[in-house]
Amino acid sequence: MRSFLCGVFLPALAGAIAAQVPSLVRLPLDPAAPSAIVWDSNHGRLTAVDSSLGVWHWDGAGWRPVLGIPPSPGALPSDAGVAYDSARGRIVVLSQYRVHEWDGATWTSAPSPYRFYTCAFDSGMQRVIATDGETVVAWDGNSWTTLGSNGPAGFRRGFAFAYDPIGARCILYGGDRIPASNGTAECWAFDGAQWTQLQVAAAPGVRFGAALEFEPATGRMILYGGESGATTWALTGSNWSSVATANDPGERANLRFAHDGFGIVVRGGDPVLGSSMWRFQANAWRRIDDGSLPRRYHARVAYDEQRAEIVVHSGFRSYTSSPFFEDTWTFDGRWHLRRTSGGPGPAWGTPATAWSSAEQMVLVFNGPGSTWNWTGSDWVDRTPANSPPWRQRPAMATDPAGGVMLFGGLLNGAYLGDQWHWNGSNWQQMTPAVQPAPRAEAIAGFDPLRGVLVLASGYGSPTNGLTDTWEWDGVQWTQHAATPFVISYSLAQTMTFRPDTGRLFVNGDPDYEWDGSQWTALASASGNLSPSETRHADSRFGRMLAVSELGTRVFTSIPGGATSYGAGCANGPAPALLAHGRPGRGTVVTLATTAFAANVPVLTAIGATSIATPIGAGCQAHVSDFYALFVTTTTPAGEASVALSIPSSAAVLGAGLSAQSVVVDPAHGSFGPLTLSQGLRVAIGD
Repeated sequence: MRSFLCGVFLPALAGAIAAQVPSLVRLPLDPAAPSAIVWDSNHGRLTAVDSSLGVWHWDGAGWRPVLGIPPSPGALPSDAGVAYDSARGRIVVLSQYRVHEWDGATWTSAPSPYRFYTCAFDSGMQRVIATDGETVVAWDGNSWTTLGSNGPAGFRRGFAFAYDPIGARCILYGGDRIPASNGTAECWAFDGAQWTQLQVAAAPGVRFGAALEFEPATGRMILYGGESGATTWALTGSNWSSVATANDPGERANLRFAHDGFGIVVRGGDPVLGSSMWRFQANAWRRIDDGSLPRRYHARVAYDEQRAEIVVHSGFRSYTSSPFFEDTWTFDGRWHLRRTSGGPGPAWGTPATAWSSAEQMVLVFNGPGSTWNWTGSDWVDRTPANSPPWRQRPAMATDPAGGVMLFGGLLNGAYLGDQWHWNGSNWQQMTPAVQPAPRAEAIAGFDPLRGVLVLASGYGSPTNGLTDTWEWDGVQWTQHAATPFVISYSLAQTMTFRPDTGRLFVNGDPDYEWDGSQWTALASASGNLSPSETRHADSRFGRMLAVSELGTRVFTSIPGGATSYGAGCANGPAPALLAHGRPGRGTVVTLATTAFAANVPVLTAIGATSIATPIGAGCQAHVSDFYALFVTTTTPAGEASVALSIPSSAAVLGAGLSAQSVVVDPAHGSFGPLTLSQGLRVAIGD
């Protein structure tokens, strides 16, 4: 069921906006690494668990976070074992002598006597099977059962492990033996009682960190990945055969497999490309457009004012060197790969990229004879008659006089103090009477409200960190207050306009803002997660975007989210009301009730006010000042949903609504035949 928050809703929401404190909050756009994917067969959806045990659902075009979950009981190590128990409808995570379970509503945690992680769901035994290659145990949701110990496969790590329903067995492949740490190409089968070695030196070769999954359409076990393993293999019975593919996900280890009903999906396994998804189907790998940017270091990034989107070009796959990307992406709320005929080449040194108001295009300077414009669909080499000499680490930003200003940099150990202006077709060297001292590593940004370019800090020599602040109005420089910081060699700091405060922002530790007369340190949780993380204005949504090898993150002072409050009531597990998707302008957020009962009526109440009013039998009402009531019915998996379409108007930013669900479930009724969920407070933001 879908509701549109308009008419009576929009004025009410606008009136509910609370005072906004401009502290920054970091919001991920996709599951943070390390993460794992599983196929939730009961609900028919691909689900990801991120590094903090956050839960995400794949909707066919992108990842939607599940919000309102109580604090998680742990974290997800990169080598955690994750499996979906279809018999009980649970995601099971094995980690650090703990077993965590997600039932669609909340996480529970219990101690485990075992440290090893690798596991698979045995649909024949209806239990999760876990092993370290030696001991094999089964988890039924309540207790562990030892199925075998001192197994001939031997204690190891980094092996692939999956259940083969055709052979009613678990298959183990490769890994490193402990303590010898020698890689193997062994293939073993465990039938629930004993190990059988299928091959001593199997054809796929030595693999560490590979993934294995059953392919229902062919009855084969598919193996891919691992260190030095970018080939695909199929196991039928006891025989391995190579699968020739034209494309593949590339070399990656510790990747995750899940069959999504169409094919085998892979995500993770590469420190840069870990967010990319591929599907293996009909003997071919195809990349899934998941709306995410492949992770990278030191990319060229600028905001395209004409098309209201962020442009990213190039960047490196590792922190210090090649290989590098030469692709182009744009962001309008999700990432789009753009097919181009060419481009500026790799971003050597500090990427010199800025919006040029003269020709209304993003400009890239990559050295003499290499000045490029992004037209919105392709790159164009401008081949200007004049050009600044090649340099590293210059400062470059939109010039108040139109076009772009470039200042300083480093050339063969010399710190430059020359200034150049791009007028839309050519470079011209500027020689103002007063100007900043020579420097490299300086940061610069354009303030559109005050119509000035601000340049700050940098280095006049390897040990001479500068703390001056200058403003350029298109004609002359004016020196202002000193900076309370020196640009860090270890952080990729940038200066960008912050749309929500109307000030220039510098990321660091701490962050700073410039208001035209002084610098102010910001007490916020927005500090750099990565040395390569840079921030950029996303004026379309009135926020900032960070790009790094950790992925893309939104920084906003008005975060969209959902928080649970109060308690539900039932004789047994209480229904849980959660939000699927982040509530932002122009988005659709789903209020999902997990009722633990199939095909029963659910009433979801939405109102303006959160309350905790006792109504008897230990139950509480959590909503008043109602906007609407929605009646739905749970699916066979016990879930009912109401989809809310949020207007794109800025008037709803910061507004909130409260919700609670009532389920007609006589078998578990606490308030007569009714069970009640906890309250859910939804905040509309970015």
